Amino acid sequence: MNIAVKTDGEPEVEKYLEPIYQLLNELKQSNAKYYGVTVGFVDSSENVSDYMRTSNINNIDWSNLDAKVYGTIMVDDSMEISSPEQIKEYYQPQEG
Repeated sequence: MNIAVKTDGEPEVEKYLEPIYQLLNELKQSNAKYYGVTVGFVDSSENVSDYMRTSNINNIDWSNLDAKVYGTIMVDDSMEISSPEQIKEYYQPQEG
């Protein structure tokens, strides 16, 4: 599942940890064989509609988006995540 969070400047990642954790748990309880959540923190001025529509089909990473991306969080079923705080370990700021 891809999620774009529009933000004015560097994101306050901490306020998204609990919702991402809850979403992971919902996906786990759905009995999906494989699941993951990818969050891209993008500048509020960017239009990411084309990216959102095609990213899963074409397996495009947030770093390939021609827009201002502040950072990403990518978590999936292979990770042993037992608390929202652990999700912060997977935040990757983007260069530039």
